[in-house]
Amino acid sequence: MEEQPMSRAARASDGRPWTRSRGVALILMASLCLGAGAPLARLASSTDPVLVAAARCAIASAVLLLASPLEVLRLLTRATARQIALMAGAGLLLAAHFGFFLMGLAKTSIAAAVTLVSLEPFGVVLTAWLLSSCTPKRHEWVGLGVAVAGTLTLLVMGGGGTGDHRVSGDLLVLVSVFLWGFYLAAVRANGHVERPSALGAIVFFAAAILLGVAAFFRGASFHLSGGAALAILGLGLVPTLGGHTIVQWATPHVKPSLIALVSPGETVGALFLAILLTSERPSGLEMVGVCVVLAGAWWSIHGSGGRERRGGAGRVPAGAPRRDGRRPREIP
Repeated sequence: MEEQPMSRAARASDGRPWTRSRGVALILMASLCLGAGAPLARLASSTDPVLVAAARCAIASAVLLLASPLEVLRLLTRATARQIALMAGAGLLLAAHFGFFLMGLAKTSIAAAVTLVSLEPFGVVLTAWLLSSCTPKRHEWVGLGVAVAGTLTLLVMGGGGTGDHRVSGDLLVLVSVFLWGFYLAAVRANGHVERPSALGAIVFFAAAILLGVAAFFRGASFHLSGGAALAILGLGLVPTLGGHTIVQWATPHVKPSLIALVSPGETVGALFLAILLTSERPSGLEMVGVCVVLAGAWWSIHGSGGRERRGGAGRVPAGAPRRDGRRPREIP
């Protein structure tokens, strides 16, 4: 029997099937890349945070554009008005996410900021609930409750208002956390794109323009020291081009619960790198909040993964030919 063509969402742009193991490898790689974001941003703290956000997006966009100029042009010329609006909306949401996160990081400790990033899986869950009436499962609600308790520990008992830790910065980071869920929803809506690098170039470019305009009206100084410039270059190449592009690439093809693993991984990596690259050390109570938030995130994600494995027994893996000749199921 002739093999039926593979569905577009079940294969990556290089034609290989999107298996769970491949998705896990990409998510782990994204976590390592994203973990470098907060320490590098701290090293560029002499520069306006909105300008830093604009520069990191501009660097990522330039690299992707140089890598695939024809694909970017083809995507722009063939896109419908709705697709253009979705890409512009994704750029706006990404700009707001980066802007709020870096403004919050400038006003709080690295430990507090990257711990609050662990709430991003719940932002994704709540966004899906609001936009598609996808009701969270019981283990997700339990995990959310534990994570919220850890967040309150961090805000109330973890040194908020002392040293580098400020509640005002924490609140800005929380805004960026929930903007991330809406951003991923916009990316998933663009899942038809065959070359994610082209989509990334356009989205990062839109975000860079919006952030650059915001930095100009904030009166940001465009003069950069050598150390800040190197840190911003690292931000553009490692967490932005590496981490966010991998997430954007994988989001339309792998399960949301797997994508959610990025945030706890980013938190652990960022705490480790912050100790190596900066002079900041989390306080004891901050570490209590870190552990509680990570426990809540792990419970939510692990419970979801376990149910998927039990419920998925006997299903044909993505990309495997079916005996009845029907097209393989897409990975949700």
